Amino acid sequence: MVGWVLVVSFLYYRLFPFTDIIFGLPGISSVKITGAALSHILILSFYVISASGWGIVFWHRHHLSYLEKIVFSSGAGFAILSFIVLASDYLGLASNIFYFIILLAGFILFLTVAGKIHEHIVSGARYWMLIALIPMLSSLIGALAPPTQYDSLVYHLAFPKVYLESGKILFVPHNFYFSFPQNMEMLYQSAVSIDSDILANLIHWTFLALISFQVYTFSKRYLNRETGILAALIWFFTPLVLFLSTGTYIDLGLAFFVFLSFYNIILFNESKHDFWLYSAGFFAGTALGIKYTAVIPVLLLMLLTAYESKDSKAGAVNALKYLAVVLLLFSPWLLKNILFLNNPIAPWGTSLFTNSVITNEAASRYFSHIKAHGLGIYNIIDLLLLPWELTAYGFNFGGGFDILGPVFLLFIPFLIFRNKMTRIEIIVLFFTICYCFIWLLTGKVMRFLVPVLPFICILAALSLSNLSEIKWVKKTVYFILALSFIHNILLFHWVMASIDPYSVVIGKETREQYLTRKVNSFQALNEVINSLPENSKILNWGETRSYYIRRANITPTDFDRHPVIEWLGRSENEKDLETILKNEEITHILVNSFEIKRLGYEDKLSQKDKNIFEAFINRSLKLIYEDQYCRVYKI
Repeated sequence: MVGWVLVVSFLYYRLFPFTDIIFGLPGISSVKITGAALSHILILSFYVISASGWGIVFWHRHHLSYLEKIVFSSGAGFAILSFIVLASDYLGLASNIFYFIILLAGFILFLTVAGKIHEHIVSGARYWMLIALIPMLSSLIGALAPPTQYDSLVYHLAFPKVYLESGKILFVPHNFYFSFPQNMEMLYQSAVSIDSDILANLIHWTFLALISFQVYTFSKRYLNRETGILAALIWFFTPLVLFLSTGTYIDLGLAFFVFLSFYNIILFNESKHDFWLYSAGFFAGTALGIKYTAVIPVLLLMLLTAYESKDSKAGAVNALKYLAVVLLLFSPWLLKNILFLNNPIAPWGTSLFTNSVITNEAASRYFSHIKAHGLGIYNIIDLLLLPWELTAYGFNFGGGFDILGPVFLLFIPFLIFRNKMTRIEIIVLFFTICYCFIWLLTGKVMRFLVPVLPFICILAALSLSNLSEIKWVKKTVYFILALSFIHNILLFHWVMASIDPYSVVIGKETREQYLTRKVNSFQALNEVINSLPENSKILNWGETRSYYIRRANITPTDFDRHPVIEWLGRSENEKDLETILKNEEITHILVNSFEIKRLGYEDKLSQKDKNIFEAFINRSLKLIYEDQYCRVYKI
């Protein structure tokens, strides 16, 4: 046992030495929270309390602990707010006044009901929450910085911006991601409306804490308090979730609602009260409305529901009840895809639905991109080495943020020494194994494992209870666990040093300066594009991020067929292309040379098309702006 821990630690810290990380940490002479940051935090508090108010009505009478009621009511409230925003988009009621009224109503509900569930948090919970302040405050720095993440600027924030500008949901052309469900984006829409994109960041950051409460309360109820504390801390100190919590991703929200659904299924199997079955379906339907990959836990929980029933017929009925609620909650997104894309399950089903706006070509490009992640598994040796590859070379599974840290590889193998596992432990292990197995058969993207990470944290904590009673063994292992936590936090700041959100958070640089430094098209947008007349229309060539563009624009993603390629195919010369662009009412073109090279845009053009496009730029356009990354032309 000690030998395994020492060997894995040696190999891991040899790859990521403490010395290199410490010397690579950002130099911060002083830390202060600006008035703007405090304002965002206060508005976040109002938002979270309001969400809890909408949910607490359904949970305050149940025999749950105080923290359980916080978790369940927050989950229900966030889901309800998401559906209210979606309904407002369908009805054309999207506005900051409407969202403020909804939040104010939730705040009043909370004040009315919250006093009925007061309960002191036990001292043990207070202690781990104090330790958890280290990762919470560390990640808060990133969450208080303006969004620069690629996915956020392409669609997580770009869609809410479009819906707010229009006052309703509408088709976003040339954006493959429009086909995805958008429950988290609905929360971001209300956040941007009443405050800014910083509040959207902070909402996702909030799920970091809520998931730890889930893990703790579940473990305390069904396992033991020590396991709950360890599992919650392991979750908090996992670099991957810390990185995700700093921006407007959707993965932590997804993990939160998946675990809530699992939690409610266990409560249903224990009590046989249909309330828990329906609430499990409610949370699972919310999760599916966040990301399609939630179909994996939905199917697994259906099987669990059927299996746990003593009567097979009753089990099938319960599973169908669960599925019916899931589909009911998910149906608004099926309707959205029917209305705008002629395909309810886009980007899937492009062959089945022949009029699908999302083409088979675009869908194939996306699925090929997903499948390209990770390392190939060709034999049993590759499979056995996969845990090490995930631990040591996580960036091969999706990007530089995909870092798990060593804790899981260090301790989960100790589960094999567990003499007897309880029913709940077996269910958690079974759910985890099944989810990971399905993950292996799909695109091996590290972020796609986030929904099962809370379960893996519980298993890692359980493995620590197998420690020998010999004091020196226990002390050695817990020392290495503490060392891993310290290393993970240092590693987080080491990676964040390259992003460097610190200066803008503490007020040493402005939002515009930070974004100019981090988003290579922002200077062109800030200095030229967003100052153009209101009736301007921008065509982006190379640039795929539209969030910071404040004028009408055509901004295809890398998975969409760029209209320029189609227009060039219809053109015999540059005059034909100019005529087409004028008919499309395009007034300016933004050319992002860096992104063109990175995304291989020129490789998508034939030599004839390249010649026409080059002639069009040289003869039909007027250069009005240029920097090291971008050029802006006027037609």
